[in-house]
Amino acid sequence: MVQYGNTNTYMRIETSSRRIVAFYSEGVIRKVDVCSLEDGLCSVEVSTAGEVYRWQSEHIFFVAFLMYGIPVSKDGRFLFAQQNMRGLMCLDATNGNLVWKTKSKAEFSHVLVCDGFLCCSKSRDEIVRIDIASGEVLQAYRTPFDNRFEVLTDQIILNHTRAKEWEVLSVDGLAVLECISDEDLLKDKRALWNCYRIPTEEKGRRKTDMVEALKPYLKDMGFKKIRNYWYLVQEDMTFYLNLQGSCYSAEDYYVNLGVVSAPFQKQIPPIYEWDVNRRCFADEQQINIGLDDILTALVFFLDLFPTKAALSFFVMQQKKKYSHIIVSDRCKLC
Repeated sequence: MVQYGNTNTYMRIETSSRRIVAFYSEGVIRKVDVCSLEDGLCSVEVSTAGEVYRWQSEHIFFVAFLMYGIPVSKDGRFLFAQQNMRGLMCLDATNGNLVWKTKSKAEFSHVLVCDGFLCCSKSRDEIVRIDIASGEVLQAYRTPFDNRFEVLTDQIILNHTRAKEWEVLSVDGLAVLECISDEDLLKDKRALWNCYRIPTEEKGRRKTDMVEALKPYLKDMGFKKIRNYWYLVQEDMTFYLNLQGSCYSAEDYYVNLGVVSAPFQKQIPPIYEWDVNRRCFADEQQINIGLDDILTALVFFLDLFPTKAALSFFVMQQKKKYSHIIVSDRCKLC
């Protein structure tokens, strides 16, 4: 299963029954790979741009990572592990040593990593801010109905506070910014999200504009277009570029690149069936990246796989060098 995150906790996460691989668009850590072993142990591999750290730990509740993702600090120092009714623990990301644990043994579920603190769901009726350095609770906010919040931005969360009412909260101070009825929220949740984000127009890029900007360049390179996908058949392989729209705004976009070790089969396969794929990002951002950044990433990707033999060699030997490039479990070259 593949999920895409809209917070800095992760940008993409792939899961199976005993393994989780999380990829990050911001911060020092690029990838965390967790495998569930016997006797309650988990093996962990933490990858940065230049280092790979491997360790085992008994302090990881695998099911929590499976449900909520793997939160890490942006500076690459810490990994935060929810426990099975035993609180929250902060582990050293380089060796798995325990740095601190919460005094409370309550269940912690959602963990949003902010600058200097965590915003967490605690038990069923509390949202807390926790200092990353010390593990001390900075502030607690009681909610009478539910505390499984949703993230609107890195600074704003949405919480179902009463049976038919939602509250928009600032994570910096947990102040209530506004209250919204169920009816109004169901009418236009996208409008609410847009209200608390930087408008696409201010960034100078929109999905429809980027589609038009890409057309002449990709046509010159030999790509053909189907909807929001382009494909290129080369050396009995098919390369893909996908401009993926955001579920919150029709004019926001992400860029995915991929390759399949077979000629084009008349229809675009889903991304999880691509043998190798990657999400494009620039300056540690993955949303609404510029034309130059897209073309640079595309040329680099094409150069990695000039032949099917090079693709096979990458899958077998080199994939660990590029933590942002994902090899599918379905890949027949593995």
